[in-house]
Amino acid sequence: MSNTKQKTCQERIEEEYRRADDYLELMFRVYDDDLDEDDEDDKELLKQVEDEEIDNQSIYEYAAGSNMKKLLTIELSGGGPSSHIEAIINEDNVVESAQYVFLDWFDGARRKINEDSAMFRYVEWEAERYF
Repeated sequence: MSNTKQKTCQERIEEEYRRADDYLELMFRVYDDDLDEDDEDDKELLKQVEDEEIDNQSIYEYAAGSNMKKLLTIELSGGGPSSHIEAIINEDNVVESAQYVFLDWFDGARRKINEDSAMFRYVEWEAERYF
């Protein structure tokens, strides 16, 4: 049995972010027709384009899915300390989730707002006014 512990997402995020960003950059270069066969740096990229059959339409197929959500921010107090609520509103204008945010200079904390609380009801009330 191996004692190798898998890295946490926090430990892996930078590498995964770079990999996705590099791949998107490549797809945009293909989309923009910005690869030069005579450029030494581009030759390896062109091989990857050929091996993975990337073309100018690939950028449209990259995402596994997309949806539109809105962020509603309700400012409760300003200055230091300050507090606000961040709520995610879905396509049907329903509050999906909400967090209470408390900030004081170089420190901050977040707490999920329970759906059965007065604060969540206030978020729904505010969301109805805007959406």
